[in-house]
Amino acid sequence: MSGARVIVLLTAVVFATAVLPPAAAWTVNRSRIERARSDAIEIANAVGTKYLRPGNASAMVEVLFGPGRIPLAPSAPAEPWLAAPRGSLATVVGEATKLRRDPWGNAYLLDVRGSGCIVLSAGPDGTIETPFSGGAPAPVGDDIVVETR
Repeated sequence: MSGARVIVLLTAVVFATAVLPPAAAWTVNRSRIERARSDAIEIANAVGTKYLRPGNASAMVEVLFGPGRIPLAPSAPAEPWLAAPRGSLATVVGEATKLRRDPWGNAYLLDVRGSGCIVLSAGPDGTIETPFSGGAPAPVGDDIVVETR
């Protein structure tokens, strides 16, 4: 085998092991983020004004949880996502919409205060970094946040 062929072969091996795996991982992660965003929009639309209707018996609940692992919330501004009065998202949405976990196996959280919905996915790291507030929070870290009014 000539020196030029060895260099070409070595370059191909380096490319296949150093460039392709990170590019594939980036593509997979990007599609998971888009799926989480799409799921959050679907959840917000499914809940719509159903939950916010006057006389709703569960109106004292502030956060609804979907199926999946409960994400972590290590910071004080994010902790109310887990400490607020909570309920099951499935009981509000009903059987019409099949709820699923976010792409990383965590539960979606829905803030039902006010006149709209804020749906949160803790993102790839499974840690809520977005502060819980009365207004529309800007996503922090790798969190995915969708708001509807």
